[in-house]
Amino acid sequence: MADEKPKAERVVRDGMVAVLVSPGYGAGWSTWGDSNLREQKMFCPRMVAALEAGTPKAELHKIAAELFPGEYPGGIDQLKVEWVHEGEPIRIVEYDGSERIELGTEGLVTP
Repeated sequence: MADEKPKAERVVRDGMVAVLVSPGYGAGWSTWGDSNLREQKMFCPRMVAALEAGTPKAELHKIAAELFPGEYPGGIDQLKVEWVHEGEPIRIVEYDGSERIELGTEGLVTP
């Protein structure tokens, strides 16, 4: 389809895809802000690498501001990497800022 946007870049290892979620209450990471950036925020390779490297929270905020200027930085302080099977339909559901991955649904994305 001509209107279909390209898939956001992903980190894939051994058939698993890294997904960024913020399970803490208060604000979501990918669920709050511009819906056009949702997939980029869910799979952002640079944020995945930073989290895996144990990057300090202040630096994570700087990276997010550089990658997603003008976006609300909510959820960064509790952001974590979860892994799902490549090709498994998922969506991020949020309640009061707490995000979680819902598997096997007619979701937003198929990693």
